[in-house]
Amino acid sequence: SGWPNTLGVSMDKYFTKAYYRREVPVWEDYAPGLFSQAGNDPVMLVRVIILALSLGIVAALLLSSLLRRRA
Repeated sequence: SGWPNTLGVSMDKYFTKAYYRREVPVWEDYAPGLFSQAGNDPVMLVRVIILALSLGIVAALLLSSLLRRRA
C-alpha cells in the first residue's frame, strides 16, 4: 500500500476518524499499558525520591571533594 514496514507497527490506525477525535492511544503499540491510563504510581514515586536523594548525595560528595582540593 506504499507505507514502509516499521517494526511491526501498523500505520493504518493513524489515518482514521477515531485518531483525529483523539480516541486512539498513540504509544500503545510501543509500550503497552505504560501510557494508557493516567493515575498514581507509588512505586514510581519511591523511585523518583530515591533517585533525587542519590543524586543529591553524589553532588554533595563531588562538591566536598572539589572544595578539599582547593584548600
